[in-house]
Amino acid sequence: MLQPLEEVIRMLDAALTDAATVRFDDSIPDLVADLVGIVRPAEGEETPSAHDAERLREARQHARGLSHADIEHVLNVLTNRFHLVNKAEQLEIARINRERESAATPDAPRPESIAEAILALKRKGWTFDEVQALLARLDIQPTLTAHPTEARRRTILQKQREVADCVQISCDAQATPVEKRRAANRLRELLEVLLATDEIRTERRQVLDEVRHGVYFLAGSIWNTVPLLYRDCADALETYYGQRPSLPPFLRYRSWIGGDGDGNPKVTAEVTRKTLAALRAAALRGHRRMLVKLRRELSVSTRKVPLPAELRDSLAADESLEVVTEAARRRYPTEPYRTKVQYMLAKIELAQRDPDAYTASDYLADLELLARSLQDSGLGRIAQRGLLADALMLARTFGFHLAALDLRQHSSRHTSAVA
Repeated sequence: MLQPLEEVIRMLDAALTDAATVRFDDSIPDLVADLVGIVRPAEGEETPSAHDAERLREARQHARGLSHADIEHVLNVLTNRFHLVNKAEQLEIARINRERESAATPDAPRPESIAEAILALKRKGWTFDEVQALLARLDIQPTLTAHPTEARRRTILQKQREVADCVQISCDAQATPVEKRRAANRLRELLEVLLATDEIRTERRQVLDEVRHGVYFLAGSIWNTVPLLYRDCADALETYYGQRPSLPPFLRYRSWIGGDGDGNPKVTAEVTRKTLAALRAAALRGHRRMLVKLRRELSVSTRKVPLPAELRDSLAADESLEVVTEAARRRYPTEPYRTKVQYMLAKIELAQRDPDAYTASDYLADLELLARSLQDSGLGRIAQRGLLADALMLARTFGFHLAALDLRQHSSRHTSAVA
């Protein structure tokens, strides 16, 4: 369990001070502390006061006495501290939610959770079918945009994420002294590297850089979170209605990045083409990773479970395609689900070269066939709750395109084209 926010910030401040001392010298942390001490009383004040102007004058006068190098070092430390405090606040939100989740009961679920919303509908008299129909009508489409304020490089984001991992280990009551010591050492190493890393690119960001930045989130944290959201929804419905639902894909993603020719004249047809290719490649990689997990998971043997006719016929059709080697076909002689996933992996590889060879609809149909076959074999619980359920929701949410790309162009271009 994480410590309260103030303690986490103190721990990060201490680690940053140590890293800054190693990276620069003792004077830089002292200069940072002096400046923070001058302006800190203004924090939390909603309206400017006469003292604010005085504090700003004092801070300005203090900074005038610094060398150019010292100012750069102080700004470097303050910028990293700003991001560390942001990360600490994110961890605090997670800590509070975990505490609320630990205290939650079916009659009093965590506030602002999906379970609380489903329970509210139940208490208002909604039936299971009515809630299902409501979910089927939902159409939630968050849209990613390229914004200059979100210009941090991926290497910065990755290191900040590892900083969060170190903080969690350091605050974990179950962690051993050795684990905590290693986490503390790693935290200082990360901060030293961050102090020596360019915060933004040395060259102006190009559109395809923005595309890669968007894909980083879509194919990373967003991709990993989507199945959890659907699981939360399915679990809540089962808790309050006693039935496991078949959820519709009410959540999909969109992006302007690489398609907004009105907002950025550098968004050309070629850039849009490359954007679509990057989104597709990331989606295919994500599905391939999921299939590798499914291949490990679905070790169902015909020696213990009968082979459904539909799966047998599908395997025969796949074998006629000759998309895998003879050795690969014989790799799982008594495990037809693994064999089927092996064929699906081979077809995903084909789709990377030829979009018509294996479409998103084909892939979804294969996943649904696996689910029906498990159901027919008496393994419906695995189909409804396991990795296969997650794979189905990922396929329905992201397809092979990851996110719909919104295309916009200046009205003068449309006028010219029509004319």
